[in-house]
Amino acid sequence: MSKPKTSAIIFLCICAAWFAWTWRIPPVGANEKIVDSFTSIPLRAGQWRSDDVRSSVKVDSRLPTASILDRTFRNDDGEEVSLTIVYGTSLGDMHQPEYCLGGGGWATREQSKITLRPAHKRSFPAVLGWMQHESQGQQGVALYWFDSAVGKSTVLPWHKMKIYWSRLLGKDVKGVALVRIMVLTEGDERIAKRSAVEFAEKISPCIDDLMAKPPKTMLLQ
Repeated sequence: MSKPKTSAIIFLCICAAWFAWTWRIPPVGANEKIVDSFTSIPLRAGQWRSDDVRSSVKVDSRLPTASILDRTFRNDDGEEVSLTIVYGTSLGDMHQPEYCLGGGGWATREQSKITLRPAHKRSFPAVLGWMQHESQGQQGVALYWFDSAVGKSTVLPWHKMKIYWSRLLGKDVKGVALVRIMVLTEGDERIAKRSAVEFAEKISPCIDDLMAKPPKTMLLQ
């Protein structure tokens, strides 16, 4: 066998062993549920305000380790954005939002990766998509990213690998979040996209505060 082939086989074996080892490491807290009240997320972000308080925090039996924040914000022009944060201890509770939205009848018409630039914070990637509901005729914008103590990503498998690698290096990662912002509109697509981006850049520093502190958890029964 030639030397290049031997080197390639050795490299593939090392990669396979590394993937097998990292897969055995729990990515976040095992058998724990996050019971966060989302006090880090304010009722005002820039020009956006919300009247939702306790009623906006939910649980879902399909996401056993997660607490969910669903909160609606409005500005002085009457524009409305919906913020959803799925914050759990299991990456099994996370999915690419396209799958969940597709199950609810939403079809992605256009999607692109963008860069968000919050003031005085490091820029980060997000996905911005134009959606249309197949039966109800609604249309709107969906913007999302995955967040944890290891940073932000737009692709869940890549975020999983970042968490596995961090745990191999001894970093304790207790929670992971899917952050999704939606803007429904009957008007200009450009205005809806601008509203989603503007709100995301205002609220993301507060989400950074949420991810920086150890989450409050309880053992699953």
